[in-house]
Amino acid sequence: MRLHSIGSLGSVAATLLVLGLSACGPSSSGGDDDDDSTVDGGSTGDPCDPGEARCSGLSFQECVDGYFAESEHCSSACSVEYGGCIECVPGENTCNGDAVYTCTDDGSYGTLVETCGDGTSCDNGECRSSSDCGEAGSELIYVVDDSNRLLSFDPSSGNTFTLVGTLDCSAGAPITPPPPPPLPAGPATPFSMSVARDGTAWVLYSSGEIFHVSTEDASCQASGFQINQSNGDGGLWGLFGMGFVSNSAGSDEETLFLAGGEVDPTIPGHLGTLDTTSLAITTVDNMQGGSEYSPELTGTGDAELYGYYPGASNTLIL
Repeated sequence: MRLHSIGSLGSVAATLLVLGLSACGPSSSGGDDDDDSTVDGGSTGDPCDPGEARCSGLSFQECVDGYFAESEHCSSACSVEYGGCIECVPGENTCNGDAVYTCTDDGSYGTLVETCGDGTSCDNGECRSSSDCGEAGSELIYVVDDSNRLLSFDPSSGNTFTLVGTLDCSAGAPITPPPPPPLPAGPATPFSMSVARDGTAWVLYSSGEIFHVSTEDASCQASGFQINQSNGDGGLWGLFGMGFVSNSAGSDEETLFLAGGEVDPTIPGHLGTLDTTSLAITTVDNMQGGSEYSPELTGTGDAELYGYYPGASNTLIL
């Protein structure tokens, strides 16, 4: 396994958590931006110019009285170019269930190309053997936003964000940080996330607890993970970034790596691994200094581990 570093994440308490990618998956259609929530009256509170429009996840928004407001909420995909909700990317074959369709110039399903047979499923506009992919949905990227919404992102199909559901995990109180507090006051919130090959999202909350979250409906199940495990160096594994990575290039076996551990995100912390059966952490080494915060992690099927270091003045990807 090769370890790459990334820069610093601005704050480990960032409002967005990303990750979880595998080999193949269903295609969907285009949209831009993250899914920004609306406030009273449908306004997002984001300023705009008259006549301006945007897609925010599945929300098509137009400028009303100087602020973006949702005009319609799409069931499949959103496109500014095509004026709102569409079903697919024009000119490309697309999946509708387990059938392959063409996509018309106006972004709607066209003619049936083929229906996928037994042992196959529709993936990115073609029928593929189920053995070529991980579990359904494990090929997508997943994010959790600051409204606890789990969304999937298909990088092969026009920057589409699709709402999976809203997390409602029964997390305890947030771990108390040292002053000045890098975490917002209030209930515990998602802190880091990584998605396993079986399509299960491992979500660490700011309480230090890890939950297993379904990437099909965002339902939560406590993992039984013991919080504040010793890092073997006089400190604790409190809060950390996580990332699954293949054990070797092309391998179906993977390891969940952790980075950080200190509640104070300015302390570099440690690199470790989490046994997904026993849920015990093994500390691998100290993290390198030089960045303002410990990294968020993501891995690839080529056994490469990347770290995104958020920083107030210096952001790195390694």
